[in-house]
Amino acid sequence: MDIKLWRKSNRGFPFNIPLDILILFLLGVPLVMSLFTLSIKDTHLWKVFLLTVGLSIIAFMVTDKFIGIFKQNMIKANLYGKDLNKAGEKDDKPPV
Repeated sequence: MDIKLWRKSNRGFPFNIPLDILILFLLGVPLVMSLFTLSIKDTHLWKVFLLTVGLSIIAFMVTDKFIGIFKQNMIKANLYGKDLNKAGEKDDKPPV
């Protein structure tokens, strides 16, 4: 979601929560709760936990990068649509 669109949307709760706070909450709560359940002495579970978190971060970064690349390629190939549910004229809407 585009951060500018998120901030411009004048909807009620939960849409008026800042996007970075919402993401931090949605990712942070399960992370903190899982840290409380792991025993400090159990090194195998810590290795698996850190590997999972690391791979998840790498997967997010790769996906985020490729979405931008594929978006530009799809627009160049004229394979896109318009979000008809947004307010305004159809020709003024950005490609989706």
